Amino acid sequence: MYFEKTGSGILKVNIQKMLDTDVGRKFWSMVTTIPLTLITIINCILAFRFTGEAHPIWLASSLIILTERLFTFFYFIPTLSKLMHADKMEALKVSKIALNWMNLNYLGNVFTLVGWIMALITLSISLH
Repeated sequence: MYFEKTGSGILKVNIQKMLDTDVGRKFWSMVTTIPLTLITIINCILAFRFTGEAHPIWLASSLIILTERLFTFFYFIPTLSKLMHADKMEALKVSKIALNWMNLNYLGNVFTLVGWIMALITLSISLH
């Protein structure tokens, strides 16, 4: 775990564990983050132009996933990078940032799940 709770309830960032398990930010950004974001943008364009029965659900699904992607680029990645330098910050501030990151990560996962379920509904409607 990257975050460990201390005896006083403050979250501590295990920077060394983050660095040890970092298999290559450049690799993962090229394999997942960038391609997934490009597919999401293309999907939004296609959903916006679509005129069939599934249009509103497809568009909503695409926009939900786009929202998650934007949160990833503008909050999750920068915050995790900041936490990799937690040894230079006050412990209470690090704990607050880490707790917010973890809680918002759960919310991001809910967004992704809802978007995928709506995408499956879109596919189901389109196939009938």
